[in-house]
Amino acid sequence: MSGHPPHELLAEATSKASGALITAEYEGKIYSFRADGWFNATEAAKRRGKDAHEWTRSQEAAVYIAALERKYGNFPYLETKRGKRGGTWLHPKLAVVFTRWIDIDFALWADEKIEIILRGAPLPTVDDRLTTPTDRIPLHMALPYIYQRTGACFPKIYVAISAAAGADDFPSMTMCNLAFLVPLMLRIKNQADTQADWDLLHISGKALRGGAQLELTFADSALYNPTKEAS
Repeated sequence: MSGHPPHELLAEATSKASGALITAEYEGKIYSFRADGWFNATEAAKRRGKDAHEWTRSQEAAVYIAALERKYGNFPYLETKRGKRGGTWLHPKLAVVFTRWIDIDFALWADEKIEIILRGAPLPTVDDRLTTPTDRIPLHMALPYIYQRTGACFPKIYVAISAAAGADDFPSMTMCNLAFLVPLMLRIKNQADTQADWDLLHISGKALRGGAQLELTFADSALYNPTKEAS
């Protein structure tokens, strides 16, 4: 991962203050690290349509943790927390293996970010300000076109767009999420969309009528209502 000997990286990751949360953007979605290089696996897996427990409970994870313990000692390599900043957090050395399970390009990105954190260098800033109803107008303008193409009801379309942005619903969408989605929405509105756009949204007539998107929960607050959003 870096030019430092492995035992030095391990010492850095176990000695730094772990309270500070560091966020970084990959493909328009936000991922969380701690100042000690630990990585939020639960959040990352959800962003990529997977379940972190599928890997952390796997034979591969058990074997790798056992190898780390043999080489470096019985340090904690995995932590599960509830509440704020909850989820499963992984030690930097374990996080790199976990992210390879998600996607190799994503793993290279995460490896680079962890290395930067352990070196003490700042990550590029992420615009995590919440969007306003006015900010989200380009998304609303694309809704009728998505409806025409899929026949899906509007609540399910809201769910699909929110999921693609990595947000729970429209009101919780950040400016970073929005910047990622707006070009895609404009292509759909202008009928210049591609299959890759629909793949990214994970929606089609079939998916929205009976596939994975229907399994997503939907909050009434996500329905577009200018009066409700402004209140």
